Amino acid sequence: ADARAATGDDVEFIKANIEVKDMFGTPVSMKVGRQLFNYGKGWLVAPKFSGTKYCPFDGVKFTYKTDVLAVDAFWSKLQENSPGEEDGDVDFYGVYGTYSGMEAINVSAYWFLLRDAREIHDVNGTIINEWLENVFNVDDYDVTNLHTIGVRLFGEYSAFDYDVEMAYQFGEADSTGVFFVPVNNVYGDDDAEFGNFAMDLEVGYTFDTTMQPRA
Repeated sequence: ADARAATGDDVEFIKANIEVKDMFGTPVSMKVGRQLFNYGKGWLVAPKFSGTKYCPFDGVKFTYKTDVLAVDAFWSKLQENSPGEEDGDVDFYGVYGTYSGMEAINVSAYWFLLRDAREIHDVNGTIINEWLENVFNVDDYDVTNLHTIGVRLFGEYSAFDYDVEMAYQFGEADSTGVFFVPVNNVYGDDDAEFGNFAMDLEVGYTFDTTMQPRA
């Protein structure tokens, strides 16, 4: 099921795309259309919200893949508002690479950008009201740009396995700041910014017994 569907009486596709492999004799492939993205262990970008609800993306993805290196570069359209707004769409970009040429250590690095250009207004007033807002520098929301940069290390050694991922998010948070309205005021925070670090760590040990339990 695609939760973004605006209708409930027709078929919604999870995947519908065209894929071209080994372009121009190189290890590069291209996939255009509705597709699933799955990066790392799905901490930030995964193909499902839950066991039965998928999260498809409409866009184009280029993949360069060899025995030890895989790199994806993609652009997808999360919301299309044309022709109502000339630049009022929501887009999701990213580059994700994994190197697996070392023993017991695999390294991934990535950059994601969520760009939300939908028009935001606290108040839709008269020309005089708009002029006063410009004078006092309120109700002046720019495009929201949420950047995420991260690195992941994972692998196995003997009976141990590990997976550690670190990410930092930054950028203009105007579409979030619009909700930060002080008491007895009508204007949100048009200077809000993202700026947070997160880490996900997992270490496991598998016992060499018949059932092979893992802690």
